[in-house]
Amino acid sequence: MSPCCRVLLGCCCFLPRPPEQRGRRRDAQPPLSPVAGLPDDDDLLAEILVRLLPKPSSLPRASLVCKRWRSIATDAAFRRRFRARHRKLPVLGAFLDSATELKFVPLLDLPDRIPSERFSLDLHADGYRSWSVLGCRHGRVLLINRAAHVLLVFEPVSGDTHRILLPPVFARDGFTATANGAVLCAAGDDQDHVHGDCHTSPFKVVVVGTIEQQRIAVACVYSSETGVWGDIASTAEQCQGYVSSFPCILIRTALYWFLTGYGYNDAILQFDLDNQSLTLISKPPAGPVGYQSRIIRGEDGGLGLAILLYPRLQLWDFKVDCHGVATWMPWKKINMDQMLGPKANSAIIVGYAEDADAIFMSIYKASYSRGLTIVQLEPMMVKECHGRFSANIYHPLTSFYTAGIARTRSTPVIEPQQHRAPKAACTNPISYRHTCISPSSFV
Repeated sequence: MSPCCRVLLGCCCFLPRPPEQRGRRRDAQPPLSPVAGLPDDDDLLAEILVRLLPKPSSLPRASLVCKRWRSIATDAAFRRRFRARHRKLPVLGAFLDSATELKFVPLLDLPDRIPSERFSLDLHADGYRSWSVLGCRHGRVLLINRAAHVLLVFEPVSGDTHRILLPPVFARDGFTATANGAVLCAAGDDQDHVHGDCHTSPFKVVVVGTIEQQRIAVACVYSSETGVWGDIASTAEQCQGYVSSFPCILIRTALYWFLTGYGYNDAILQFDLDNQSLTLISKPPAGPVGYQSRIIRGEDGGLGLAILLYPRLQLWDFKVDCHGVATWMPWKKINMDQMLGPKANSAIIVGYAEDADAIFMSIYKASYSRGLTIVQLEPMMVKECHGRFSANIYHPLTSFYTAGIARTRSTPVIEPQQHRAPKAACTNPISYRHTCISPSSFV
């Protein structure tokens, strides 16, 4: 038996005795029976190590104990089991865009803090300028170059990049200027799949926008498995305004964006991934679209909304009754003064991590400086991040990551335009085909 198992069994011998045995003489106690069915060393150690916190330094530090620990911590089957157990992904940091650089802002404390340059990306090196971040999900970041009509999918852990040409409907009449989008793992809501550990698995990209002349919203889905864009989906009812630049949220099998602008009564645009359909949902009567509100997950994992009118944070829940009538119901009201203290003069919402159910707030302090505070909703917890932060939009990165893993970046290519025969129900469903060099392996 290894020293680790002896220590574990030794600790069990010092547990308090039951009350009925207290006061008895030690020699009167019955002899301890041998432990039956004790797992061997590797199984026992694996049961211990799999319960470590899913932080970047957990497994590397455990592997430094001895060769036996290292063989378990680096085993591929154990890592899959470790990630399957910890399905709630840690927030490693957040991304900010600055036209020519995708900047990673680390948010973990030492020794789990990831250097900024580890996940940052020099966008100027690709020959294009003026990139914008559309969102970050399932360990991938989606960017758009509106002038070149190109999307870029970046995988920070592996370092791979994939460029995709926008479909023609999103590249004409200045339509790209107000387009938004999302990237997500192709596995969807599969219970056997662990998101955040799917850096080389297939993915989907969804782009949405509004056509002002026809007063409709349209969407299109790209699949990395087929390399083509799907058919154009549009709203059945007329809508005005445009899709907000704020990132969307994935709730079950649907994506949600704010629809705003031009004096239009602000609404929420829903895209159902299963049915490939677009629907408009009215917002609650309280609160504007902007840095004071954000779409979140509701009380039962459905659609919700957070409205911050500092110092009050109002949470709303979207309910559908047995008759199919949908209404917004007040869910929870939080006094931020009690959580942030008197040092905060005002606050705005700058991000939301859907996997962690946490709201990112930019705090304007009494010292005339900006701070970043993460408010986790369930359970209610507040974390104040140390450092200097701006009031830009933050795109949280939630993923599994093991410190010390090297990476190499592949060079993506775009194939010439190819056409696919349109379906009768679609108008102008021209598709692009795109391939890229296969993702590199970890070394």
